[in-house]
Amino acid sequence: MSDNTALIQDLFRSIAQEGWSTKFNDALADDLVWVATGSSPVAGTYKGKQVYLEKIIKRLGDRLQSWPKPVVENLFVDGDTACIQFHGEGGVGKNGANFDMDYMHGTIRPGSVIPLHSHSDPEIFYLLEGSIEVFQAEGPAAGWQTLNAGDVVSIPGNVRHALRNTSSGPMTAITVSKRELYTFFRELAQPFDPNKPPAPPTPEEMEQLLHVAARYEYWLASPEENAAIGISLR
Repeated sequence: MSDNTALIQDLFRSIAQEGWSTKFNDALADDLVWVATGSSPVAGTYKGKQVYLEKIIKRLGDRLQSWPKPVVENLFVDGDTACIQFHGEGGVGKNGANFDMDYMHGTIRPGSVIPLHSHSDPEIFYLLEGSIEVFQAEGPAAGWQTLNAGDVVSIPGNVRHALRNTSSGPMTAITVSKRELYTFFRELAQPFDPNKPPAPPTPEEMEQLLHVAARYEYWLASPEENAAIGISLR
């Protein structure tokens, strides 16, 4: 085990036991550059530890009744570069809002579609590259809209929605949602070769999708309902 691996493991173990306030703050470099993407109230670039603590940590502290505890799922360390995947549990806002969220990084290839469906968990998509068309069945953004790199779209829970990539290049995005949707995707996930186009799902894989979706009580549209919004599943 490398020194950096042990350092990060010990850091997040301490945060889970003692909270974010001391160990996390002490681990920050004085000359850090922190980039918060998206269009949230804390989005922006923050240069310097003190600026980050005042503009991010203090503002979050003003809104949180209890900070989420990190649960580490994967850790990758290569020299001085580290990437950690974790989710937070137990975060509650002073207004009673649930701050337990999961973050997913995904790509939709050209010509691919995510058919019409709905689930109780809300989703926020932040596009990193490419473009995507998003359909929502109701609300201020009802109908199809095209999003490009840097755009953000929010889909409330239980709103029927679909996605399609009609461009010539892949779309990559960060998705923010709740734990249930994340575990749904993890349950269906399979290894793949990023250098090869994915094969169409087999009948067995489609049966598994329908079975898991039913267990999570997710709604999946029929071929006719998809055709009504311009998606062909034939």
